[in-house]
Amino acid sequence: TWKLSGPVQRVYDKSVRAYVVRCDGGPSMRMQLPKDERRSLALVQPFLVMQIYLDETKPFSMELCVTDTGRARRRPFFSTSFRRPEATPLHTRIPLTCVARGVWTNLTLDLAELVAHNFGGARYGRLEMTSVGASCQLRKIVTLREAPYDALAQQDVLPLGPPTAVPK
Repeated sequence: TWKLSGPVQRVYDKSVRAYVVRCDGGPSMRMQLPKDERRSLALVQPFLVMQIYLDETKPFSMELCVTDTGRARRRPFFSTSFRRPEATPLHTRIPLTCVARGVWTNLTLDLAELVAHNFGGARYGRLEMTSVGASCQLRKIVTLREAPYDALAQQDVLPLGPPTAVPK
């Protein structure tokens, strides 16, 4: 179901005891979901969680396409190669300097906060597309209605209701 450009392998990883998708191509390697660019994911849940392993030395990038409530398409770009954030009304470049490398991580993005902060107070509508760049291992991508418990624990915030876990 992914649109692939470059070498992508599905391999068994003993450390997580599951199959993962390994992307080891150069900077032009991409995995895009949905496969057809004319279609949309139309995911309305505001938390995007990626179980990901980033290589310690190789660059990683990710692009999202979100639609706000006014139906304007916004594109946040994330990369370990960016040094400082840059923003325009429809695009923003965000450095991924704080993501742990060399270990499996639940990379959690609050899309509602991301859109509001980077695009002048716009309100998040839905996730239309996601694209992952080279040099990573990807186990799972999910969207959640509420922040997962591990993301709240890192911020020293207690959930009001029962904690949300990343689905197995």
